[in-house]
Amino acid sequence: MKIQPYSVGDHSIAAIIEAAGGVFQATSEEILSRCKERELSMARFLAYLLVREARPYWSYPRIAKAFERKHHSTVMHGLKRGMSLLSDDPAFRHAYITAKTRLHDSTQS
Repeated sequence: MKIQPYSVGDHSIAAIIEAAGGVFQATSEEILSRCKERELSMARFLAYLLVREARPYWSYPRIAKAFERKHHSTVMHGLKRGMSLLSDDPAFRHAYITAKTRLHDSTQS
């Protein structure tokens, strides 16, 4: 499965997916897959949040295309779920902070 080379701020989609996957011990291919296992879904939600934060002007269909999804509603649901997890789940919030730190550190080296 090929990762789209869209640039997201200082980070490519690939870098964001790798950072989210690294936190959840998932590969980029697993995150881009259709698998609905909890850990992969959470990694996907995290990646959606990071992309949306980096490019708030990107439309839902554009984000969906970058993640090889057919429907923008998949991204809308993932972002809603991710926001809910950020406020309610300390482990997910920690994963979010960890992924953001890894992305930041990768630009510092």
